[in-house]
Amino acid sequence: MDPTGLVLVIILLFLSGFFSASETSIVSLSPAKVRTLIDKKARGSFFLNKLKANPHKTLITILVGNNVVNIAASALTTVLVTRVFDSAAVGIATGVLTLLILIFGEILPKSFATAKAQQIGLFVSPILYVLGIVLTPIIWILDLIVAIFFKILGHKKTARVTDEELIAMAAISAEEGIIGTHEKELIENVLEFTDIRVEEIMTPRVHIDAIPEDYNLNEASDFFIHKTHTRIPVYRETIDHIVGILTLKDLFESLYECEEEDKMTVRQIDLNTPLRVSHSMQIHDLFLLFKKQRQHLAIVIDEYGGTAGLITMEDLLEEIVGEIEDESDLTEERLKKITELEYEVSGHIQLDELEEILNIEFKYPGHRTISYLIIEELDRLPKKGDKITVKDWEFTVTQMWRHSILKVHVKKEK
Repeated sequence: MDPTGLVLVIILLFLSGFFSASETSIVSLSPAKVRTLIDKKARGSFFLNKLKANPHKTLITILVGNNVVNIAASALTTVLVTRVFDSAAVGIATGVLTLLILIFGEILPKSFATAKAQQIGLFVSPILYVLGIVLTPIIWILDLIVAIFFKILGHKKTARVTDEELIAMAAISAEEGIIGTHEKELIENVLEFTDIRVEEIMTPRVHIDAIPEDYNLNEASDFFIHKTHTRIPVYRETIDHIVGILTLKDLFESLYECEEEDKMTVRQIDLNTPLRVSHSMQIHDLFLLFKKQRQHLAIVIDEYGGTAGLITMEDLLEEIVGEIEDESDLTEERLKKITELEYEVSGHIQLDELEEILNIEFKYPGHRTISYLIIEELDRLPKKGDKITVKDWEFTVTQMWRHSILKVHVKKEK
């Protein structure tokens, strides 16, 4: 057998392994890892970044190179075998070559590239980048053919990574200890932020703390002290007609300037114009509106133009980072542990918090409250003493205010 031909076959096998290792190493490196290598000014990182920026062209370059060397190796082997043996030996030679390509051109290079993705990626990137430039005409023609077939088949480009895939990646990273549970929840909350509507997290109308405009300054001051808010809506006649927002700062200034606090009313203060938003608005859009208007509070309007509720910037932030406790939150005990299997909770406590404490899963969204759960299960307005059972846990309404649930007794059934 011709020694030169044999050497050429070995070289082609090596090149097959080169392209296979290149594909695995470049695909394995994440954009974040590439960015880190660029920041460190690692040799080859510039070309690696160029290849990652155009993955379609990079993939075609590798596939063209790999197929050319594999076909060349097969053709050359056939020629060499037919020179020494008869044509009957070609089948055996092809089988042996296929096995060699599988081992030395695929399995070994890809396994090695998986273990040494960074080093191999940096090494092969300059070579592939130059090869991509040389093969540009061929790549352009192949790309055009693929685009035509995609158009015929009605294929549409989709996002490279969906929200569901990102959430799954975060869950896997948390399981492997790469990120913490809190970071995982933060990622999930950010991705779900655009899917939540204002009405799902707002303070309902019946729970809004507001004052009439004919309150005098002393009454308004007492209300602020009792409720521990920094902003309070002011209404005329009914809460459907909110005329402004009174801030604690404006009240203090009026108290300082006024000589008779019991005679001056809230109506006489220059109130802030309330921001009004639709109950169906996405909270992501509201977040941007808050930033643009430099507001922290908005009145939620229902489909009839009445007041449906109230929402604050804090409500939006809590959807991302979780519950934010301030001084006013401390005045209400949201959960009181009686025993390991018995609790007293506020009607405003969210279901996701209860799920973590009780180690159960409700069928309703986590941002809903225990009051929402009880009303949905009863399918009517609740009253004191009403009970429901969910997964061996008994929930009893123990305190009401009008039609609003204030306290719920939670106990594990024996």
